Amino acid sequence: SQKPLECATACRTAAFALRMAQSIQKHANLSEQFVQTLGSLRRARTDLARSQSMHSLAELAAGAAHEMNTPLAVISGRAQLLMNTETDSDRKQMLRQIQQRTEDISQIITDLMSFAKPAKPDKRRVTLEELLAKAVEKSCRRLALAALETELAVDVTQAVYVDAHQIAEAISHIIDNAVQAYPGQNGPVMIGSQPQDGDAMVQLTIRDKGCGMDAAALQKAVEPFFSHRPAGRRRGMGLTHAQRLLQLNGGSLCLSSTPDEGTTVSICLPKP
Repeated sequence: SQKPLECATACRTAAFALRMAQSIQKHANLSEQFVQTLGSLRRARTDLARSQSMHSLAELAAGAAHEMNTPLAVISGRAQLLMNTETDSDRKQMLRQIQQRTEDISQIITDLMSFAKPAKPDKRRVTLEELLAKAVEKSCRRLALAALETELAVDVTQAVYVDAHQIAEAISHIIDNAVQAYPGQNGPVMIGSQPQDGDAMVQLTIRDKGCGMDAAALQKAVEPFFSHRPAGRRRGMGLTHAQRLLQLNGGSLCLSSTPDEGTTVSICLPKP
């Protein structure tokens, strides 16, 4: 009679242990689901904040354009007229500076508008060769360079399905940043490509061996008006604008950087 009692006790103990194990597993699953839900809520809150910031930026840009473009045009025009008739070289230089600064302000407003309210992408099949040629041309013109030192490891015949003008502009902004990592130089800028995500996307990497960024600068690199370069050098909209244009075209942007070693920008573009 003792053995059946021992068996019954052992069975109850095993059953209790099984229930405890199931309970622990259930709580572990619930904890994991809670963590995932919390992460989703945080991402949703971040996306909402960005969306609200974008809407506010669009309103700010539209208001600035409406209120400032007309007086800026008047100031620039009057400065030009006075400069044409001025004989004193110092005064002429001051008038030239006034005109240049009004044009700078007007360009800031234009940049804000194109960032906050970009045109709808006109997508078509375009090769990487065409995109890179357009992007390098834009960068050379913007940076006043006769030529750009590049090292290409790209399948130039590879095609993507994007708005050629918008993506060339995005790549150009990334190239600008790469060149500016070499003070007083024009590169080298290393550009490579490879298929991604089951051949549905193409990854393009744009890398420099310049000054690089620390973790704090890297985290803010795509924020509007942020720049880790000295104040007054540029407006800090390049990477921000690039990311915006890429997202509009179904692409993405990812940054990695190490101080004094360089920066790599990886972008993904959809295939046709």
